[in-house]
Amino acid sequence: RYLAPHRGVVRAYDNAPHMIDRARLKAAFQNVTYNVADNAKLPEADACADFVIGGWTIGHLTGFHPEGFRPLVEDVLRESRRVAKPDATMVILETLGTCTKEPAPPNERLAALYGMLETEWGFQREILSTDYEFSSVEEAVRVMGFFFGEPMAERVKTLNAKVVPEWTGAWFRD
Repeated sequence: RYLAPHRGVVRAYDNAPHMIDRARLKAAFQNVTYNVADNAKLPEADACADFVIGGWTIGHLTGFHPEGFRPLVEDVLRESRRVAKPDATMVILETLGTCTKEPAPPNERLAALYGMLETEWGFQREILSTDYEFSSVEEAVRVMGFFFGEPMAERVKTLNAKVVPEWTGAWFRD
């Protein structure tokens, strides 16, 4: 939604068909195509993209495959590099905490992933404040609890605020 007005052609992929359906409904642009695809096997030619972005996708590999996420992440990064033009920018967006005062990886596996991006793959990190703002504390508790589970709902109740702090890491490399 945010990139489409600033780019000529945007190709968006997700491995979950329902997410693609949702994206089509929320962001119908003439210059955007949506398709189901695995991040490690994109249906694109070599060196075709000026800009490659992975938003809140790679980090899920650490949860789905806690003992073996490393080779899967490397597959995704190699695939991103394959479709990127030599002068393309690659960006990865992932969480650095929800309902926390300071940005930090929420668990050891994500810390390992972020270290891998920075030390082994040459990504640089920027920290963004991407707070959630709700119309009421009750709405914040309900929505955050639905999305993140009961422990998060309890943290938001304790916070007792309509704004829930959120931290996003943006890892990039040219």
